[in-house]
Amino acid sequence: MIKDSKKPGFTVVEILIASGLLLTLLSLLGFLFRNNIKAGLQYADFALQQKRLAIALERVAEATRRSTLAGISHKGNVIAIQPRKTVGNDGKIVWSEHLEVFWYAGSAVWYRNLNSSQAGVALSASEPVQLTDDELSRLPLEEGGARLAFPVSSFQVSVLSDQELGIEATLERPNGFPFFRQIVLGAPE
Repeated sequence: MIKDSKKPGFTVVEILIASGLLLTLLSLLGFLFRNNIKAGLQYADFALQQKRLAIALERVAEATRRSTLAGISHKGNVIAIQPRKTVGNDGKIVWSEHLEVFWYAGSAVWYRNLNSSQAGVALSASEPVQLTDDELSRLPLEEGGARLAFPVSSFQVSVLSDQELGIEATLERPNGFPFFRQIVLGAPE
């Protein structure tokens, strides 16, 4: 077809080429926009996971501040804390008759408050209890716990010194590298 130079406009071939280029450009922009949104959502989700983990670790730290090392039992990924209730008129500590238990299971950090009958151990208001490894392993942790942080790759409790406990937790970043968080707890005496 011969173009009439007196009529303004584009030929069908020019319109098809321009439409193809425009469609290609819009497809590329849509692809880039979608990938940026996806990455942003992944990092927003990771930030939420970090916040949940920080809250869970702060809750453990707060529970240890309400106790002493004599009222804290731990083994691997389980920590049981018998908090102080008050100080009596005679100056002696009065202990709560419940345990605050934190543990790691199923990619999450869990919490449960157990009374003496639920824990299966005798808790006394006059003396803190030190649970043995066997007693810790028999605590009914799967029944009725509250999930504090998830998904967590690891959660470990260890003794750092005579007066300090360490809690280490790990999250997986969206890029595959671990995010490691450690807190050091010095229990008041």
